[in-house]
Amino acid sequence: MQRELDAAEIDYEIVKHPCFGKRDRVVELTGQKKLPFIELENGTIVREESKDLAARIRRGEGAFERAGHDAGARGRHVARLHFLARGAIAQLGERLDRTQEVAGSSPASSMKGLQKQSFVF
Repeated sequence: MQRELDAAEIDYEIVKHPCFGKRDRVVELTGQKKLPFIELENGTIVREESKDLAARIRRGEGAFERAGHDAGARGRHVARLHFLARGAIAQLGERLDRTQEVAGSSPASSMKGLQKQSFVF
């Protein structure tokens, strides 16, 4: 969606929401917990699945028809893009050479609050 907003010359700011929790602000604005959604400067909330929202921005439909032109001086935000603040991605590798081995890594950023533990297989 960021690519589509950039292409449409719509100034926006990013608002990240946690993956877990109540998401009270999201529910207050949209009536549901689902992300992503876009909050326009005039208070309009647009909530659709990512690919549908991106297509709507690309076509310039509805609320996005004049949003890029309403920015006036560049640098003024006319939209807020709300989406999940995701953590790091774990990597998993497998080697099959007479013996089977699986190795993996859990990024430190995805293990906040967990104590170090040893596992023996």
